[in-house]
Amino acid sequence: MNYVGDFPQAWKTGIDEIDEDHLHLFEMINKFISSKHPTEYVEREFLDWFLAELMNHFEKEEHLMVLNHYPGAEAHKKHHRDVFKRLQALRDSDMSTVDAAKECQKAFIRDLLVKDLPFKEFMQKKQANT
Repeated sequence: MNYVGDFPQAWKTGIDEIDEDHLHLFEMINKFISSKHPTEYVEREFLDWFLAELMNHFEKEEHLMVLNHYPGAEAHKKHHRDVFKRLQALRDSDMSTVDAAKECQKAFIRDLLVKDLPFKEFMQKKQANT
């Protein structure tokens, strides 16, 4: 499920802070995957940067979930930790850096579609009831 193109409107959560993070991460991983890289060092630096940005995003998202009393917050946090560990292992593996980046992209999109969109629905219902 590699996806290069515009960020689909349907992937937006309606939470500006989260959507801005998603768009930024999406654009950066796509640019990396579709460009040529001068050295393996630059590639590894990118993966380190991407994982740090992803963890910051996960923490921001988890904070918003707790703040809004999302019933799936703890499970979502565990999911984030599992994803992060898996991506760290990919970064540290013998897999090519570009292939590891493609796997990061897949994990990011899967997280967004499978785990974040239910939070979007929760927030929409919550706002409709206020």
